[in-house]
Amino acid sequence: MRRALRILLGLLAVLVILLLAVFGVAQTGFGKRQILALLESEVADPPARLQAAALEGLVPFDMQLVGVSLSDQQGVWLEADRAAITWSPMALLGKTLRIDALDVDRLAVHRSLVSPPPQSESAPPRFPTLPVDIDLRRLQVDRLELGAEFLGEPVVFTLGAQARIGDPAQGLQAVLHLKRTDRDNDTADLDLDYRPETDSLKLDVKTAEPQGGLITKMLGLPGKPDFRATIAGEGPLDRWQAKGDASADDRPILQLTASSTGAATDRKIAFDVTLPNLPMLPETIGPLVQGGIAASGTVHLAGAGGPIHIDTLKAETAAGIVSASGDVDPTGLLNLRVQSQLAD
Repeated sequence: MRRALRILLGLLAVLVILLLAVFGVAQTGFGKRQILALLESEVADPPARLQAAALEGLVPFDMQLVGVSLSDQQGVWLEADRAAITWSPMALLGKTLRIDALDVDRLAVHRSLVSPPPQSESAPPRFPTLPVDIDLRRLQVDRLELGAEFLGEPVVFTLGAQARIGDPAQGLQAVLHLKRTDRDNDTADLDLDYRPETDSLKLDVKTAEPQGGLITKMLGLPGKPDFRATIAGEGPLDRWQAKGDASADDRPILQLTASSTGAATDRKIAFDVTLPNLPMLPETIGPLVQGGIAASGTVHLAGAGGPIHIDTLKAETAAGIVSASGDVDPTGLLNLRVQSQLAD
């Protein structure tokens, strides 16, 4: 018994010494070059062919990649000057990728990546699943550059975020702050917290463009108005309520209320939306919506995978009223009744 114990302790000692030796070599310039070469060889196929100038820091706990680029068949589509990551390798034992900090000084996404053509007939789309949960405790990008293809013009942001992502049935938490820095300091903020164990949801979205901006341009609002929009709701989903509004130069262009009541197996979702002012519409359509648009609806959800019963969906303008009711089966079958009442 003592002999077996001595052998086991000896093997553990050898293992610890080997691990310390590997850890020590990984901190040398030679070791870091070998690790970087291995990483590049593992991520070598387009559309995400990785190249980096250097690997620095304390491997593997607190590292920095310098001069990073990703390329596809048409060349480099993403660049980062320096990306620093602090993470917990031990958390992987619990099937969680825990990133304590991911800091990037400059991240440039020049265009969307070009994926190679599929080798065989593609399967039907499915909701993506992750092999591990992701616990991102801090993401900070000091300069995020997006090419013109994404938003119609080149833009520069600062980005701050944190998120916990995994099985949607286990909940979702995300916080995002985006600020445009190449002009006007436009901002967008998101705070999302869905917790199935308490059947609760927090949603808080805010955006502001003091002198017009990307959202103003996408909506087709004339001029450069002071555009602001918010939506907020918090609490248990069996008695949840949310309110939202949007305005341009203090003139309301959207007003929203939404609610959720009932148990998860028979949940009632209701909403009311008013668009009192539609300056983005051309003059030829304006008379049809004079006085704005009012829409409302009430639906029942019979739990995950259950049918959706539409009590009523209704939209009303100066041109008339359109309403619908019926059922939507999880298989995609529809049983709807649509009515319209047109004005003279």
